[in-house]
Amino acid sequence: MDFLSVSGFLLSLYSILNLVDRGLSLWAPDCGSWGIPCRGTSGRSYICPLGHEFYQFVSRANLMISRLSLCLLLVLCQNCLFLLEQPSQSLLFRHPRFEWFCNRVAWVFYVRFWMLHHGGTSSKQSVFWGNLSTMRDLDKGRMTQSERQSKTSVKTTRKYLDKSGQRRFVGDKEALKRTQQYPSQLGDAVHQLYMQELSRPVVGSLRVNLTPSMEKTAVQLFDELPMGDVWKDACLLPVFQYLYFCRHTRTVFWVCLKLSQFMIRMG
Repeated sequence: MDFLSVSGFLLSLYSILNLVDRGLSLWAPDCGSWGIPCRGTSGRSYICPLGHEFYQFVSRANLMISRLSLCLLLVLCQNCLFLLEQPSQSLLFRHPRFEWFCNRVAWVFYVRFWMLHHGGTSSKQSVFWGNLSTMRDLDKGRMTQSERQSKTSVKTTRKYLDKSGQRRFVGDKEALKRTQQYPSQLGDAVHQLYMQELSRPVVGSLRVNLTPSMEKTAVQLFDELPMGDVWKDACLLPVFQYLYFCRHTRTVFWVCLKLSQFMIRMG
Protein backbone atom coordinates (compact mmCIF):
# COMPACT_ATOMS: atom_id res chain seq x y z
CA MET A 1 0.00 0.00 0.00
CA ASP A 2 1.33 3.43 -0.98
CA PHE A 3 0.44 5.83 1.83
CA LEU A 4 1.02 8.80 -0.48
CA SER A 5 -1.51 7.62 -3.06
CA VAL A 6 -5.14 8.67 -2.73
CA SER A 7 -6.37 5.12 -2.18
CA GLY A 8 -3.59 4.32 0.30
CA PHE A 9 -4.25 7.41 2.39
CA LEU A 10 -8.01 6.81 2.42
CA LEU A 11 -7.44 3.18 3.39
CA SER A 12 -5.37 4.38 6.35
CA LEU A 13 -8.17 6.73 7.42
CA TYR A 14 -10.69 3.92 7.05
CA SER A 15 -8.54 1.64 9.22
CA ILE A 16 -8.35 4.30 11.94
CA LEU A 17 -12.12 4.78 11.87
CA ASN A 18 -12.49 1.05 12.52
CA LEU A 19 -10.27 1.04 15.62
CA VAL A 20 -11.95 -0.08 18.81
CA ASP A 21 -12.16 2.31 21.74
CA ARG A 22 -8.70 2.68 23.34
CA GLY A 23 -7.17 0.68 20.50
CA LEU A 24 -3.46 0.97 19.71
CA SER A 25 -2.19 2.34 16.40
CA LEU A 26 1.50 1.74 15.58
CA TRP A 27 3.27 3.94 13.02
CA ALA A 28 6.74 3.51 11.53
CA PRO A 29 7.22 6.00 8.65
CA ASP A 30 10.15 5.61 6.30
CA CYS A 31 13.20 7.06 8.02
CA GLY A 32 15.42 7.13 4.92
CA SER A 33 15.68 10.89 4.49
CA TRP A 34 15.44 11.76 8.20
CA GLY A 35 18.52 9.95 9.48
CA ILE A 36 22.20 10.86 9.63
CA PRO A 37 23.45 8.64 6.74
CA CYS A 38 21.36 10.65 4.26
CA ARG A 39 21.72 14.07 5.82
CA GLY A 40 24.41 15.29 3.43
CA THR A 41 22.08 14.77 0.47
CA SER A 42 18.73 15.53 2.09
CA GLY A 43 20.01 18.80 3.55
CA ARG A 44 18.03 18.29 6.74
CA SER A 45 19.23 19.86 9.97
CA TYR A 46 17.76 20.91 13.29
CA ILE A 47 17.34 24.46 11.96
CA CYS A 48 16.13 23.40 8.50
CA PRO A 49 14.26 20.12 9.07
CA LEU A 50 12.42 20.13 5.72
CA GLY A 51 15.71 19.93 3.85
CA HIS A 52 16.21 20.12 0.08
CA GLU A 53 12.64 19.77 -1.12
CA PHE A 54 13.71 19.85 -4.76
CA TYR A 55 14.70 16.21 -4.24
CA GLN A 56 11.68 13.99 -4.71
CA PHE A 57 12.54 11.59 -1.89
CA VAL A 58 12.77 14.54 0.52
CA SER A 59 9.52 16.20 -0.57
CA ARG A 60 7.67 12.87 -0.44
CA ALA A 61 8.94 12.25 3.09
CA ASN A 62 7.71 15.70 4.13
CA LEU A 63 4.34 14.97 2.56
CA MET A 64 4.18 11.66 4.42
CA ILE A 65 4.63 13.29 7.84
CA SER A 66 2.05 15.98 7.06
CA ARG A 67 -0.50 13.28 6.28
CA LEU A 68 0.63 11.18 9.22
CA SER A 69 -0.04 14.14 11.54
CA LEU A 70 -3.59 14.30 10.21
CA CYS A 71 -3.97 10.58 10.85
CA LEU A 72 -2.79 11.02 14.43
CA LEU A 73 -5.43 13.71 14.94
CA LEU A 74 -8.03 11.19 13.82
CA VAL A 75 -6.56 8.58 16.19
CA LEU A 76 -7.11 10.98 19.09
CA CYS A 77 -10.65 11.71 17.89
CA GLN A 78 -11.30 7.97 18.09
CA ASN A 79 -10.14 7.97 21.73
CA CYS A 80 -7.27 5.66 20.79
CA LEU A 81 -3.58 5.31 21.58
CA PHE A 82 -0.64 5.57 19.22
CA LEU A 83 3.08 4.84 18.99
CA LEU A 84 5.44 6.24 16.37
CA GLU A 85 8.89 4.68 15.96
CA GLN A 86 12.07 6.14 14.46
CA PRO A 87 15.84 5.74 14.80
CA SER A 88 17.14 7.83 17.69
CA GLN A 89 18.94 10.34 15.44
CA SER A 90 15.96 10.98 13.18
CA LEU A 91 14.88 14.60 12.68
CA LEU A 92 11.25 13.67 12.05
CA PHE A 93 10.20 15.30 15.32
CA ARG A 94 11.25 18.67 13.85
CA HIS A 95 8.70 18.50 11.04
CA PRO A 96 6.45 21.56 11.59
CA ARG A 97 3.21 19.56 11.54
CA PHE A 98 4.40 16.86 13.92
CA GLU A 99 6.02 19.44 16.18
CA TRP A 100 2.73 21.34 16.29
CA PHE A 101 0.88 18.13 17.10
CA CYS A 102 3.21 17.27 20.00
CA ASN A 103 3.53 20.77 21.47
CA ARG A 104 0.11 22.30 20.85
CA VAL A 105 -2.45 19.52 20.43
CA ALA A 106 -1.61 16.43 22.47
CA TRP A 107 0.42 15.30 25.45
CA VAL A 108 3.04 13.09 23.82
CA PHE A 109 5.56 10.94 25.68
CA TYR A 110 9.04 10.17 24.39
CA VAL A 111 11.35 7.24 25.14
CA ARG A 112 14.77 6.28 23.79
CA PHE A 113 15.87 2.65 24.07
CA TRP A 114 18.25 0.05 22.70
CA MET A 115 16.58 -2.34 20.28
CA LEU A 116 19.20 -4.91 21.36
CA HIS A 117 17.39 -5.13 24.70
CA HIS A 118 14.35 -6.43 22.81
CA GLY A 119 15.95 -8.94 20.47
CA GLY A 120 17.24 -6.52 17.84
CA THR A 121 20.22 -7.30 15.63
CA SER A 122 21.88 -3.87 15.27
CA SER A 123 23.35 -1.53 17.85
CA LYS A 124 21.38 1.54 16.80
CA GLN A 125 19.06 3.18 19.30
CA SER A 126 15.38 3.74 18.60
CA VAL A 127 12.79 6.18 19.89
CA PHE A 128 9.04 6.06 20.39
CA TRP A 129 6.63 8.97 20.53
CA GLY A 130 3.15 8.21 21.77
CA ASN A 131 0.43 8.77 24.33
CA LEU A 132 1.08 5.59 26.35
CA SER A 133 2.21 6.56 29.83
CA THR A 134 3.77 3.09 30.26
CA MET A 135 6.06 3.31 27.23
CA ARG A 136 8.99 4.56 29.33
CA ASP A 137 9.49 0.98 30.54
CA LEU A 138 10.89 0.09 27.11
CA ASP A 139 14.13 1.71 28.23
CA LYS A 140 16.15 -1.00 29.98
CA GLY A 141 19.12 1.23 30.74
CA ARG A 142 22.53 1.77 29.22
CA MET A 143 24.60 -0.73 27.29
CA THR A 144 28.37 -0.90 27.47
CA GLN A 145 30.41 -1.05 24.29
CA SER A 146 31.33 -4.68 24.95
CA GLU A 147 27.64 -5.58 25.38
CA ARG A 148 26.72 -3.89 22.12
CA GLN A 149 29.51 -5.61 20.22
CA SER A 150 28.62 -9.04 21.59
CA LYS A 151 24.92 -8.72 20.72
CA THR A 152 25.25 -6.96 17.35
CA SER A 153 24.91 -9.27 14.36
CA VAL A 154 24.07 -6.68 11.68
CA LYS A 155 26.20 -3.57 11.10
CA THR A 156 24.27 -0.78 9.39
CA THR A 157 27.26 1.47 8.60
CA ARG A 158 30.73 1.10 7.14
CA LYS A 159 33.60 3.31 8.35
CA TYR A 160 36.53 4.35 6.17
CA LEU A 161 39.23 7.02 5.73
CA ASP A 162 38.89 9.51 2.89
CA LYS A 163 41.75 10.90 0.79
CA SER A 164 42.53 13.56 3.39
CA GLY A 165 42.73 10.98 6.17
CA GLN A 166 39.47 11.95 7.85
CA ARG A 167 37.17 9.29 9.20
CA ARG A 168 33.91 8.87 7.31
CA PHE A 169 31.01 6.46 7.39
CA VAL A 170 28.37 5.38 4.92
CA GLY A 171 25.12 3.49 5.44
CA ASP A 172 24.73 -0.10 4.25
CA LYS A 173 21.41 -0.16 2.37
CA GLU A 174 20.94 -3.92 2.55
CA ALA A 175 21.72 -4.03 6.26
CA LEU A 176 19.41 -1.10 6.96
CA LYS A 177 16.57 -2.89 5.18
CA ARG A 178 17.10 -5.98 7.33
CA THR A 179 16.79 -3.91 10.50
CA GLN A 180 13.37 -2.56 9.45
CA GLN A 181 11.69 -5.68 10.79
CA TYR A 182 10.71 -5.50 14.44
CA PRO A 183 11.87 -8.35 16.67
CA SER A 184 9.12 -10.41 18.26
CA GLN A 185 10.38 -9.51 21.73
CA LEU A 186 9.61 -5.85 21.05
CA GLY A 187 6.08 -6.79 20.02
CA ASP A 188 5.63 -8.73 23.25
CA ALA A 189 6.96 -5.78 25.27
CA VAL A 190 4.65 -3.29 23.54
CA HIS A 191 1.67 -5.59 24.07
CA GLN A 192 2.47 -5.92 27.77
CA LEU A 193 2.78 -2.15 28.19
CA TYR A 194 -0.44 -1.63 26.25
CA MET A 195 -2.33 -3.98 28.57
CA GLN A 196 -0.90 -2.12 31.56
CA GLU A 197 -2.11 1.15 30.04
CA LEU A 198 -5.63 -0.22 29.64
CA SER A 199 -5.71 -1.15 33.33
CA ARG A 200 -5.01 2.44 34.35
CA PRO A 201 -7.57 5.25 34.65
CA VAL A 202 -8.27 7.02 31.37
CA VAL A 203 -6.39 10.30 31.08
CA GLY A 204 -7.14 12.70 28.25
CA SER A 205 -4.45 13.17 25.60
CA LEU A 206 -5.47 16.65 24.46
CA ARG A 207 -3.72 19.75 25.76
CA VAL A 208 -6.95 21.77 25.45
CA ASN A 209 -10.43 21.06 26.73
CA LEU A 210 -12.98 21.08 23.94
CA THR A 211 -16.63 21.28 24.90
CA PRO A 212 -18.77 21.18 21.75
CA SER A 213 -22.34 22.31 22.06
CA MET A 214 -24.71 19.41 22.67
CA GLU A 215 -27.59 21.45 21.27
CA LYS A 216 -26.14 21.67 17.75
CA THR A 217 -26.24 18.93 15.17
CA ALA A 218 -23.15 17.37 13.61
CA VAL A 219 -23.88 19.31 10.42
CA GLN A 220 -23.91 22.62 12.29
CA LEU A 221 -20.70 21.84 14.18
CA PHE A 222 -18.97 20.78 10.98
CA ASP A 223 -20.14 23.89 9.14
CA GLU A 224 -18.70 26.15 11.87
CA LEU A 225 -15.18 24.76 11.53
CA PRO A 226 -12.65 27.44 10.51
CA MET A 227 -11.24 27.39 6.99
CA GLY A 228 -7.96 29.16 7.74
CA ASP A 229 -5.49 26.29 7.29
CA VAL A 230 -6.29 23.84 4.50
CA TRP A 231 -3.04 21.84 4.90
CA LYS A 232 -1.73 22.35 1.37
CA ASP A 233 1.48 20.60 2.42
CA ALA A 234 -0.56 17.39 2.86
CA CYS A 235 -1.70 17.54 -0.80
CA LEU A 236 -5.33 16.84 0.04
CA LEU A 237 -6.91 18.20 -3.13
CA PRO A 238 -6.69 14.85 -5.02
CA VAL A 239 -8.21 13.14 -1.98
CA PHE A 240 -11.16 15.54 -1.91
CA GLN A 241 -11.60 15.22 -5.66
CA TYR A 242 -11.73 11.46 -5.35
CA LEU A 243 -14.40 11.63 -2.65
CA TYR A 244 -16.37 14.27 -4.53
CA PHE A 245 -16.38 12.75 -8.01
CA CYS A 246 -16.16 9.00 -7.35
CA ARG A 247 -19.47 7.39 -8.26
CA HIS A 248 -18.88 4.59 -5.76
CA THR A 249 -18.60 7.01 -2.84
CA ARG A 250 -21.78 8.04 -1.07
CA THR A 251 -21.60 11.43 0.61
CA VAL A 252 -24.46 13.51 1.93
CA PHE A 253 -25.11 16.95 0.50
CA TRP A 254 -23.54 18.99 3.31
CA VAL A 255 -20.31 16.99 3.09
CA CYS A 256 -20.18 17.57 -0.67
CA LEU A 257 -20.71 21.27 -0.07
CA LYS A 258 -17.84 21.41 2.42
CA LEU A 259 -15.56 19.43 0.10
CA SER A 260 -16.32 21.82 -2.75
CA GLN A 261 -15.36 24.74 -0.49
CA PHE A 262 -12.08 23.02 0.33
CA MET A 263 -11.34 22.43 -3.35
CA ILE A 264 -12.03 26.07 -4.17
CA ARG A 265 -9.67 27.21 -1.40
CA MET A 266 -6.93 24.78 -2.44
CA GLY A 267 -7.34 25.15 -6.19
